[in-house]
Formats: sequence, C-alpha cells, structure tokens
Amino acid sequence: MGNCGSSLNCAQCFYPEPRRNCTTEIEVNADIAGIGVLTSLYFSAWILSIVIVWGYFRKSLPSDLLTSTDHYIVQLLKRRLSPFSDVDVKSEQTAVQRKTSGVVTGFTKILGDQQLISGIAILSAGLASRCNISLYEFNIVTCLAYFCLWTHLVSLQVLRGYLYTHTFVRAWRIGLTIGLFLLFGFSYTINTATYDVDFGESSRLNIGNMFQCVFEAPEYMKSVRFDAWYSVTLVGTLAYRHVLAIGDLFFPPETDTINVLISRITSRFLRKTGLSQAERREIVENSFAKYYDWLRPPKEGDNRTPISKWYYLQIYFDSYLSSIPALFAGMSYGTVSTIQAVWGDFDTTGLEKLGFGQIVALGLLLLTLLAAAEIRNEQSIIASVTNNPDPMELSETPVQDEIDNTTSGETSIARDVAINASDPCKERYLCFGVTKPKSELHRLTAMVSTPDDFDDSPIIARRLAMVLGRIWVAHTLLYTYVGLGWNFSMLELSIVTLMVLWKSFRVLLVFKRIHDQTYFVKIEAEVRIRKNSRLSSSSRQPLVCASSTQPRASVASTQPSMGHSTSVSGPPSPSIHPYGATGRSGSSSSSHRRNENGSDAESPIHGSLQYRGLFPFTPA
Repeated sequence: MGNCGSSLNCAQCFYPEPRRNCTTEIEVNADIAGIGVLTSLYFSAWILSIVIVWGYFRKSLPSDLLTSTDHYIVQLLKRRLSPFSDVDVKSEQTAVQRKTSGVVTGFTKILGDQQLISGIAILSAGLASRCNISLYEFNIVTCLAYFCLWTHLVSLQVLRGYLYTHTFVRAWRIGLTIGLFLLFGFSYTINTATYDVDFGESSRLNIGNMFQCVFEAPEYMKSVRFDAWYSVTLVGTLAYRHVLAIGDLFFPPETDTINVLISRITSRFLRKTGLSQAERREIVENSFAKYYDWLRPPKEGDNRTPISKWYYLQIYFDSYLSSIPALFAGMSYGTVSTIQAVWGDFDTTGLEKLGFGQIVALGLLLLTLLAAAEIRNEQSIIASVTNNPDPMELSETPVQDEIDNTTSGETSIARDVAINASDPCKERYLCFGVTKPKSELHRLTAMVSTPDDFDDSPIIARRLAMVLGRIWVAHTLLYTYVGLGWNFSMLELSIVTLMVLWKSFRVLLVFKRIHDQTYFVKIEAEVRIRKNSRLSSSSRQPLVCASSTQPRASVASTQPSMGHSTSVSGPPSPSIHPYGATGRSGSSSSSHRRNENGSDAESPIHGSLQYRGLFPFTPA
C-alpha cells in the first residue's frame, strides 16, 4: 500500500508504565475518536435500533414484515393479564399505525443512508491516513465502522418493501453496501494485528506504532500476526447476513428467501412427473399449506387443546420477532468493543478537543433529526388535508383481493381418487411432537385443495403469545450474552459451544421442515398425476351435451353445465396476492375462485396465515 517515506518510525515505543525511550500516553486525533464523532455515530446507531424496536412493539413497522405471531405478542403486552377477545386476533393495522409506519420507514431510510455513507467515509479516511494514525487509533476507526455496517444491515430489512419497488435506489444501495462490507472486511482483518502486540518485545509491533507499520514491518525487522479466528468468525457471520439481506431485496417483502429457494428446488424435482409449471407450483403451495395445517391447533381450541412444539418453533422463526435478538447481539458487541478501544487500559490525550471534524459530525446528526421531524410533520399535514391516513408511506400497503368463498375441501374429482399413501415409518416421524391423530394426517393427504384458513381462537392466540414470549426472552438473553462475551477471551469457549449447539438446532429444524413438507409434496403430486390420467382417459370418450361436445382439457377444467360448452387449456394463471399466499394480514380466504361459466375451479395460489408466500414468480 505504498510507503510513508522517512517520516515513518516503526521503532516508536509505547508502554503503559514509565520506561526508558518509551511514552506512556498515546496522542489520539480528536477527529477520529473525539467526543463529537463518538456522540454522532453512537447516537445514530442506537436511535435507529431503538426506533425499529419501538416500531415493532407499536405495530408500526411495514405491514408486510409482520405476521399474526407478531400481532399476538404486541396484544399480549397491551392486555398483560387480561384474556384475549375476538378483536385481539385481528391483525390489521389501524390508520394511526399505518401513518406511523410511514414515519418509521422514512426515518429508517434517512438513518440507514447516513450510516452507510459514514461507514465508507470513516474507513476510507482511516486507510488514507495510515501514515499519520497509530494502530490504537485505527482500532477505534474499525469499531466505529462496525457500528455503521451493522445498523445499516438492520435497516435493509425494514426498507425491504421500499427497495423492492424502487429498483434504481436498490442498485445504488447494494453497490455501496458491498463496497462498505469489503472495506470493513479488509480493515477488520488488518486490525486483528493489534490483538497481538507486545509491549516488552522489540521484534513485535507496538500499539503506538503507525498503522503503515503493519505493511512495512519486515523492513524494520518486525513481525505481524493476524488473528484468523476472529476474522473468519465475525467477517464470515456478517457476510452470511449480508447475502441474505441483499437477496431478500429481490423478492416481494411478504415472501421469505429461504422458502422461495426450497420451493424452487422442490418444483425442479417435480419436472420428471411431466406436470406443467403452474401445476408444480400449485402442488408445492398446497403441500406447504397442508404442512402448516398439520402442525396448527384446531380453530375451536381452548386451554386444554395440545399445541405442537414444532408449531411454536415454526411460527416463531417465521416472525419478525425472531430477528430482534440478533439486533441486540450486534449492538451489544459493538458497544463493548468501542468502549474498550477508546477507554481501555491506555492513557490517551486529545479526546476532549472539539475540532472542525467533530462539529461537522454533530451538525450532520442534527440534520438527520431535523429531516425526521419534517417527515413526521408532512405526514400529519397531508393526512389532515386528504383524510388519507397513509399518504406518504414509503412501502406500499397491500390490498386484500376479493376471493370467492363458495367451496372448500375436496373437489368432486379428488373424492374419486383413492391413494394408498400410508408409510408407517414416515408417519411416525411426522406424528412425533404433534398431538393430532393419524386420521387427521390421512385427511390432509387425501385433499387436493388447500385447507381453509381461519383466525386462531382468542384462547389459542394468547397461549401462543405467552410461549413465544418466553422463547424470545431466552433467545434474546443468549444472543446478548454472545455479543457481550465475544469481547472477552475468557468467554470464547462457552460462546463457541453455545453458538454451535444453537446453529445445529436451527439446521436440524430446517431439515425436519423440508422432510415433512416433502412428504406432502410427494402425495400431492401423485394425486395430481392420477387425476390427470383419469381426465385424459375420459377426454377420449365424447361427452354429449345439449348444444355441443367438448372434451375435458386439463386439471383446472370442471364439468360444464348443461347448455354450455367449456374448454380450458390449462390451469388458470395465478394472480399473485400482495401478501404472497394469504399474506400476513390475518384475514381469512378460501382456496377456490369462480371461473367464467360460474363453476368452481381451484385457485393455484394457496397459503396459511402463519407463513410467508413462496412463489414471487413462476418457477423455472
């Protein structure tokens, strides 16, 4: 990375105690770690995190991020010891909540932009000033950049709906996000050299040496050792989370990226069956909905109704609630690491100076707060003039489609198809942890249409909220401990053990989910293949009607009524609902629509109240 000429002195010595030819204090550039810079970056990072958490518990985040599980948790905090009523299980946002959601989204966009640009600026300045700042100062730069990187990553999830619809803004933000991550990954890896300094050994780098000495250490007969463990674990974790966050921006906000990938892979495996794309899509949707219906407690549940442990875990990890502990972990790690870097065991001077750079940083912070106040004021003014509770919301509020509720359950053709799909081994595995009888499993597997959606009973909703609240508390404590303890080497072993166990549990849960869903997919595909075969056989025999003779053409065709001729070339083209399957709004919908001649035809879009939509586009 070039050299600094004769001004570079890698023999400079720093020692905490008085020692010959060594200094006991480190002069810190106030524009790097001064009170103004620290206040601006700390406040921006924490206020963004607080606004997101506040928006969640006020049910004022974008509606496409929230599930009925999130609604139950919020209602539980409001009700406390009081029982739920029928109103409490309805998850639609009020007019005030929709307006507040627009404010939260706008504020998150502003602070996210500020954190993104601040992170790039501080890392670029630190690397460019490598001849003038010490390893001690660059450690502070890296810690502050981590705050910017993490809080911007958190903001991407809240802005998912906005960035999905604004493709130009999304492209620029993704480019800058990747740039910030690459800068941070390089800087953090280099910064781990400061973890291995030795005050008493002349052949090793000293914390008071200039940052450029890391690159020119061999010329001064100095050794440098980087900490591969910290680099791989932290940078690898951040890389994984960035890949997921950026990938989410290319799918509708009501969908889950992992679910989309699973559904696409499952659909590809069904290619050899000869079914059309629309049929494969409908099979996967129906099967996944049946999986949730198998785990879900019945509509008439009460305090004595057993609830599957798998269902608790499934709806918890599908909710936005499960992402909040990671926010606490990242913020707790960044806070402790920055405190250790700035106010550690070393005596420093210059932190109290209030220079040009610090005043500019504080001014930018005030500008951010002013912009947030203007957004809030504009929302109120426009709402009062237009009587529109949500005129400026940056993420679109989904509009519920009108779906005909004329039929549900098995179609006439499905009732004629008898499949012996019993597999005792797999059935025992599916029934493990589920309190429903096998007869219920057989009923679900025999259905062609999707199980009817419904709102949970108030008693079941409150029970779910109570248990999920305890899971969230345990999850939050675990992640906060990991975030705090990662700064202390004495806790490394326990933290690594906990995280390995936790991630192993998550992986096993995902594999169980895939296995169980595949069971329903296999049976659903066999039903569809046999039904197609039966329709193909019957289409070769003329069907005499009053006015014309028409063969059945496909799965989506239904028996034409007398006096009409109906010919359908294939399943009806799916209309993608803004919520995905049935969405996150919590309102019920049937799995059938009316076709043009008034008869019932299955809709290829199905879903369950508790899970995210699977297909934002037609699978390949």
